[in-house]
Amino acid sequence: MTTIVDRALRSRITADDHEVNSILSDPDSKDYQDLRDRAAYVYVTGSLPSHLRTLMTSLLCRLTKYSRTPVSLDRRVGSMALSHEMIERLNLDQHPLVVKLRPFIEQGYRIQTDRDTKARRPYSKVFLYKPGSGDKVTVQIDGSLKEGWA
Repeated sequence: MTTIVDRALRSRITADDHEVNSILSDPDSKDYQDLRDRAAYVYVTGSLPSHLRTLMTSLLCRLTKYSRTPVSLDRRVGSMALSHEMIERLNLDQHPLVVKLRPFIEQGYRIQTDRDTKARRPYSKVFLYKPGSGDKVTVQIDGSLKEGWA
Protein backbone atom coordinates (compact mmCIF):
# COMPACT_ATOMS: atom_id res chain seq x y z
CA MET A 1 0.00 0.00 0.00
CA THR A 2 1.27 3.47 -0.81
CA THR A 3 1.48 6.21 1.79
CA ILE A 4 0.66 9.90 1.58
CA VAL A 5 4.32 10.73 0.96
CA ASP A 6 4.59 8.18 -1.88
CA ARG A 7 1.54 9.65 -3.59
CA ALA A 8 2.82 13.19 -3.12
CA LEU A 9 6.17 12.38 -4.65
CA ARG A 10 4.73 10.73 -7.72
CA SER A 11 1.83 13.10 -8.36
CA ARG A 12 1.04 16.38 -6.63
CA ILE A 13 1.45 18.13 -3.34
CA THR A 14 -2.11 19.43 -2.92
CA ALA A 15 -4.96 17.14 -2.02
CA ASP A 16 -8.27 16.85 -3.83
CA ASP A 17 -11.63 15.38 -2.80
CA HIS A 18 -10.71 12.01 -4.25
CA GLU A 19 -7.59 11.88 -2.06
CA VAL A 20 -9.60 12.77 1.05
CA ASN A 21 -12.28 10.16 0.30
CA SER A 22 -9.64 7.54 -0.45
CA ILE A 23 -8.03 8.05 2.95
CA LEU A 24 -11.34 8.19 4.81
CA SER A 25 -12.52 4.96 3.19
CA ASP A 26 -9.82 2.87 4.90
CA PRO A 27 -9.90 3.43 8.70
CA ASP A 28 -7.22 0.78 9.26
CA SER A 29 -4.61 2.53 7.12
CA LYS A 30 -1.67 4.54 8.42
CA ASP A 31 -2.81 7.51 6.32
CA TYR A 32 -6.20 7.49 8.05
CA GLN A 33 -4.59 7.31 11.51
CA ASP A 34 -2.17 10.12 10.64
CA LEU A 35 -4.98 12.31 9.35
CA ARG A 36 -7.13 11.51 12.38
CA ASP A 37 -4.35 12.50 14.81
CA ARG A 38 -3.76 15.81 13.09
CA ALA A 39 -7.50 16.49 12.74
CA ALA A 40 -7.90 15.83 16.48
CA TYR A 41 -5.44 18.66 17.14
CA VAL A 42 -7.45 20.95 14.85
CA TYR A 43 -10.71 19.89 16.52
CA VAL A 44 -9.33 20.65 19.99
CA THR A 45 -7.46 23.90 19.26
CA GLY A 46 -9.26 25.34 16.24
CA SER A 47 -5.93 25.91 14.50
CA LEU A 48 -3.58 24.03 12.23
CA PRO A 49 -0.42 22.57 13.73
CA SER A 50 2.86 23.94 12.44
CA HIS A 51 5.58 22.12 10.53
CA LEU A 52 3.42 19.62 8.67
CA ARG A 53 4.20 18.33 5.23
CA THR A 54 2.42 20.26 2.49
CA LEU A 55 0.10 17.41 1.54
CA MET A 56 -1.13 16.92 5.13
CA THR A 57 -1.74 20.65 5.48
CA SER A 58 -3.68 20.53 2.22
CA LEU A 59 -5.78 17.60 3.48
CA LEU A 60 -6.59 19.43 6.72
CA CYS A 61 -7.54 22.57 4.82
CA ARG A 62 -9.98 20.49 2.77
CA LEU A 63 -11.62 19.24 5.99
CA THR A 64 -11.96 22.65 7.66
CA LYS A 65 -13.73 25.93 7.15
CA TYR A 66 -12.98 29.36 8.53
CA SER A 67 -15.10 30.44 11.49
CA ARG A 68 -15.56 33.97 12.77
CA THR A 69 -16.14 32.71 16.30
CA PRO A 70 -13.67 30.70 18.42
CA VAL A 71 -14.04 26.95 17.84
CA SER A 72 -11.55 25.38 20.24
CA LEU A 73 -12.99 23.07 22.88
CA ASP A 74 -12.68 25.83 25.48
CA ARG A 75 -14.36 28.28 23.04
CA ARG A 76 -11.62 30.89 23.49
CA VAL A 77 -9.36 30.56 20.46
CA GLY A 78 -9.18 29.07 16.99
CA SER A 79 -10.84 29.84 13.70
CA MET A 80 -10.49 26.54 11.79
CA ALA A 81 -13.65 24.47 12.25
CA LEU A 82 -14.04 20.86 11.16
CA SER A 83 -17.43 19.97 9.72
CA HIS A 84 -19.72 17.74 11.81
CA GLU A 85 -19.49 15.14 9.06
CA MET A 86 -15.68 15.00 9.35
CA ILE A 87 -15.85 14.86 13.15
CA GLU A 88 -18.10 11.80 12.83
CA ARG A 89 -16.19 10.14 9.97
CA LEU A 90 -12.91 10.47 11.85
CA ASN A 91 -14.58 9.52 15.15
CA LEU A 92 -12.86 12.46 16.84
CA ASP A 93 -15.04 12.47 19.95
CA GLN A 94 -13.48 9.09 20.79
CA HIS A 95 -9.88 10.10 19.97
CA PRO A 96 -7.63 9.64 23.06
CA LEU A 97 -6.52 13.31 22.98
CA VAL A 98 -10.11 14.58 22.97
CA VAL A 99 -11.29 12.10 25.62
CA LYS A 100 -8.46 13.02 28.01
CA LEU A 101 -8.74 16.77 27.40
CA ARG A 102 -12.50 17.25 27.96
CA PRO A 103 -12.43 16.81 31.77
CA PHE A 104 -9.68 19.43 32.04
CA ILE A 105 -11.79 21.92 30.08
CA GLU A 106 -14.74 21.18 32.38
CA GLN A 107 -12.46 21.90 35.39
CA GLY A 108 -11.66 25.36 34.01
CA TYR A 109 -8.37 24.71 32.21
CA ARG A 110 -7.73 26.72 29.07
CA ILE A 111 -5.96 25.77 25.86
CA GLN A 112 -2.70 27.50 25.03
CA THR A 113 -1.95 26.80 21.38
CA ASP A 114 1.74 27.64 21.69
CA ARG A 115 4.26 28.50 24.38
CA ASP A 116 5.25 31.79 22.75
CA THR A 117 4.68 33.56 19.45
CA LYS A 118 7.59 31.91 17.64
CA ALA A 119 7.20 28.43 19.10
CA ARG A 120 6.13 25.39 17.12
CA ARG A 121 2.60 24.06 17.49
CA PRO A 122 3.12 20.30 17.37
CA TYR A 123 0.02 18.23 16.60
CA SER A 124 1.20 15.71 19.18
CA LYS A 125 0.62 17.95 22.23
CA VAL A 126 -1.92 20.36 23.60
CA PHE A 127 -0.86 22.77 26.33
CA LEU A 128 -3.35 23.58 29.09
CA TYR A 129 -3.23 26.04 31.96
CA LYS A 130 -5.59 26.92 34.80
CA PRO A 131 -5.99 30.67 35.29
CA GLY A 132 -5.11 31.90 38.76
CA SER A 133 -3.51 28.68 39.96
CA GLY A 134 -0.48 28.46 37.69
CA ASP A 135 -1.16 24.78 36.97
CA LYS A 136 0.13 23.68 33.56
CA VAL A 137 -0.52 20.33 31.91
CA THR A 138 0.45 18.83 28.56
CA VAL A 139 -1.97 16.34 26.99
CA GLN A 140 -0.29 14.22 24.34
CA ILE A 141 -1.81 12.74 21.18
CA ASP A 142 -2.09 9.27 22.76
CA GLY A 143 -4.00 10.66 25.75
CA SER A 144 -1.06 10.57 28.15
CA LEU A 145 -0.38 13.48 30.52
CA LYS A 146 2.71 15.38 31.53
CA GLU A 147 2.92 17.93 34.29
CA GLY A 148 3.99 21.32 33.04
CA TRP A 149 4.55 22.20 29.41
CA ALA A 150 6.93 19.49 28.35
